[in-house]
Amino acid sequence: MANIASRSARLQYNFFILRIILLLFTSIIIILTIFRLYILNRSLKSLADKTSKELDSTRTHLSEVQNYLHNAQFQQSLFQMVAGLSHELNTPLGNCVSLSSYLQSVFSSFKSCTNDGNITKDQFLHDVNKGIEGFELMRDNLEQMKTQIETFKRLASVNHQSSGGKVLLSDYLDHYLQAEVNRKLPGIAAVINSEGCNDLSVRVADLDQIFEQLLNNTAEHTSADKVNISFIKSDDILKIDYYDNGSGVSSDNLSRLPEPFFTTARGKKHMGLGLSIVSSLVNNKLQGSIDFSATGHGLEITIIIQVSAIM
Repeated sequence: MANIASRSARLQYNFFILRIILLLFTSIIIILTIFRLYILNRSLKSLADKTSKELDSTRTHLSEVQNYLHNAQFQQSLFQMVAGLSHELNTPLGNCVSLSSYLQSVFSSFKSCTNDGNITKDQFLHDVNKGIEGFELMRDNLEQMKTQIETFKRLASVNHQSSGGKVLLSDYLDHYLQAEVNRKLPGIAAVINSEGCNDLSVRVADLDQIFEQLLNNTAEHTSADKVNISFIKSDDILKIDYYDNGSGVSSDNLSRLPEPFFTTARGKKHMGLGLSIVSSLVNNKLQGSIDFSATGHGLEITIIIQVSAIM
């Protein structure tokens, strides 16, 4: 019995030692795992910090590139604007210079003949008529320059805060827009409709600028006999569709319609600023979008803006 008890005690002792060894081994493994996880976490944190710095640097670089591209586009637009302005004013200004030289010549000859006492009634009337014709032509050119400068000022001021009151859209459509269509497009069948926005209160000044240019564009550039204008409100979005069935625009010129001074009727003294004014007003001041699409025989203009932008 003593031998059995001794062997049992020895086995218990060995089992205890084995448990201690297993416990120590497990503890060492856990400690090493925790240490490796700590080192890995430090590495990941360092990598995350490095990546964050690289992302910040990339973001800064992209912002600089974006600003550069924006400035380049702005400078390009500015150069185009200056070139267009110079081109538009150059012709009437050159005509005025030429006419001033011509009138100087006419009146110098008139003065010379008068001093010599050799002027006849016919020559007197001839010189006076030539002078009057020259002054009339100069006045016409000056009036043309005045109109151009007023148009340039309008283009520059479309983003300024609008003045004037607000009216219900239904009243605007019934009492103003319909009258403007009849005045600018006499004899043209016009359909004006609205959906879900008749009780919307809108700024008259912004809509006036938009439709003044759109109606002028239809009257001056197309042979349309039908115009459709629709207003559709969906949630907080207002969609304005303007369509005329005139001569339309080629696909190559669609993208150029918002460009200042682009026109397909340069020979008819059109400056090409109407749709540019509308695009600038919609994109910049109203923070909306405008799209031009050719639909067979005609042009469709779609304007999408936030309802709050026009209120």
